[in-house]
Amino acid sequence: MKQRISVSVSAAALTAIVFAYSPARSEELTADDVARLKHLLQPKFQVAEVIEGAGVVAEKCPGFHIIEDNIEAEFRSAGGSDSDINTPEFEIMSARGRANAMVGYTKNPTGWCEDMWRFLGPAHPPMIKHTLLKRD
Repeated sequence: MKQRISVSVSAAALTAIVFAYSPARSEELTADDVARLKHLLQPKFQVAEVIEGAGVVAEKCPGFHIIEDNIEAEFRSAGGSDSDINTPEFEIMSARGRANAMVGYTKNPTGWCEDMWRFLGPAHPPMIKHTLLKRD
């Protein structure tokens, strides 16, 4: 898994997938909706948001770099395997992570970079198992 975990999903495909996971014309979730959302919210898919966010930091924030071995370790500690990387679920959560990161970066680039350093750097919170970023 030394390849960079990054995927792009077209807006139309993302909309179609998100719609499929949303309750249709009702405020109440069906048992099937709940099962689909629980499946999507497994740690092995949620970690895709974090990984993609780290990628945006390395791309947009001067002096920040991904620690590749720790990216893989974070993915594995969340229960991820090579077969999970190309699944629609992983793609959805990756796209969500990139979109959220870009919104945060666009609103306040310097502040966002510093916030992400605190979240993914050496002083990361306990929910992040490995330091994902290093800084020059």
